[in-house]
Amino acid sequence: MRFLGFIALVLFGCFVQEVEVLVPEGYEGTVVIIYGENEDQNSQPISNQINVYTIPSDGVISSKVKPSNGFKRFSLFSYNAAGVKSELPIIYSHGDIDPESSQIVGYNPRVGGKVERFSEDGDLQKSYPTYLDLLVGRMSQIDSLSKRRDDFIFEKVYNR
Repeated sequence: MRFLGFIALVLFGCFVQEVEVLVPEGYEGTVVIIYGENEDQNSQPISNQINVYTIPSDGVISSKVKPSNGFKRFSLFSYNAAGVKSELPIIYSHGDIDPESSQIVGYNPRVGGKVERFSEDGDLQKSYPTYLDLLVGRMSQIDSLSKRRDDFIFEKVYNR
């Protein structure tokens, strides 16, 4: 029985990640983490078993880390010039927080799967990476940020 528990622990550990996303204080907009690419200098994978991503001012970071099948823990923090972190709540629906709240939140993190485009002959023409994206802002801004989210992702992930 211990052996099965060990196997489950190993398999579970291989497919889930602890992720910590750090955004500059005052950042509002879409955040994108592009997986399986050349690593950005602000990406610190597996720091104490946590993948830490310090998001630059343009909102996009690349990481060599491959995406997982899930998250054991997903945290969002803002950081100031002195490096002091403040945790921001992650919200999954409009009803989770007062829509008039001025608090900055992370909204609806989602993972976009790898996309490959093939020619009629079956040759691979282009491969697009897996990515994670989420919105960061006040609830009063989430709808307007959502409308620009897909254009931002298209520009930063698919149109590079």
